[in-house]
Amino acid sequence: MKLVHVTMISMLILFCTLLALPVVADDESTIMQAGYTVLPGPCNPIESSLKTGNLNQYEYDYYTFTVSSARTDLIWNLFGPKHTRPVGTVLESSAYADADFNIYISFNAYPTEYDYDWADTSYGPDGTVEIRNPNQGDYYVMVKSLKGSGDYMLYWRGFNCYSPTPTGTPVQPCTPIYQSTKSGNLNTGGYDYFSYDVSGYRTLSTWKLTGPQNTRPLGVSMSSSPTADADYKLYIALNRYPTQYNYDWADTTYGPDGYVEVPYPSTGTYYAMVYAQSGSGYYTLDQKSYNCGGGGGCTPSYDYVDQGTLTTGNFDQYTFDLEGSKKRLRWDLTGPYSSNADYNLYVARDRNPTPSNYDWSDTSYGPNAVVEIQNPTRGTYYTRVYAMQGSGSYQLQTRSYTC
Repeated sequence: MKLVHVTMISMLILFCTLLALPVVADDESTIMQAGYTVLPGPCNPIESSLKTGNLNQYEYDYYTFTVSSARTDLIWNLFGPKHTRPVGTVLESSAYADADFNIYISFNAYPTEYDYDWADTSYGPDGTVEIRNPNQGDYYVMVKSLKGSGDYMLYWRGFNCYSPTPTGTPVQPCTPIYQSTKSGNLNTGGYDYFSYDVSGYRTLSTWKLTGPQNTRPLGVSMSSSPTADADYKLYIALNRYPTQYNYDWADTTYGPDGYVEVPYPSTGTYYAMVYAQSGSGYYTLDQKSYNCGGGGGCTPSYDYVDQGTLTTGNFDQYTFDLEGSKKRLRWDLTGPYSSNADYNLYVARDRNPTPSNYDWSDTSYGPNAVVEIQNPTRGTYYTRVYAMQGSGSYQLQTRSYTC
């Protein structure tokens, strides 16, 4: 395997290729003229908004951003005051020295320092918040100066990056080789966790949630029944506990039921979270694993693991030469087990992939990713591991199969 470590210069070159929309280009040109750098998103943004302001220490501003149609990603970049103290001025006397600006975001409510849904409170003048698969509604943003003063920019982008499925067409379920049923009882705001181990080759894993149905007696008003309008959510994550805002797969559609399927799942421990958004009552969670096609026990003809370490906005690139006839080609990315890590995986044949130009990808939120190709064509496959958010070590396993 060949590793190419990408520098920030390459990132800037990539950034320049992404300025496809005139409004976005104007916003980002303004930001660059101010001396800041905007890292590329998962694809070309379809909308953007640039806000500016000036804060003294402990002051704050509020902004509202409305999402009225489906989006895959929302990203806010906060660019705080740069250190511009005059030559010969001591650090402590500069209003810009050690500026610490934070960004807080809430859905359909105004956030505070102590009550918010998402935030970047890392020390420094800048910050970034990304929301994957956001709900439609109003997002309220608070920019606050905890220390220092000066001008800032708040740049928001909305994305609609529906990419080709990384695993091809899922095999139709056959008789499951494993199944289990869990049950519980939740009140509004309550949740339960369950874990499932996948220790061998599988073609499909599914989770089916059946929540409380509307069983109020005749003559009882809708508002007085706890099971009326029950809204239960299902969240799944690999090798970590999911939350409402950090997961690998989910069904958040309105209603008591939910369904999640993972084609060709990686080996590991899958954690399922059942959350009662509203309503209360009993539920069942059915989990099934399938091996439809006789792939179980198939030994890879090639199996290699690459390792690396990335920080936010950087990426590593690898190449793999596929020779001879193969049934499957698969990459399993395992990123750092941190609460905010989001690593993406892009693959292209006979060319370098980018976040906006690739043949296969897995950009689901979280540190892990999987790409599998059925009946791959001979050639050189280039893979890119991109740290969308967070930092830490990762490993990338490449396997090919003749069976």
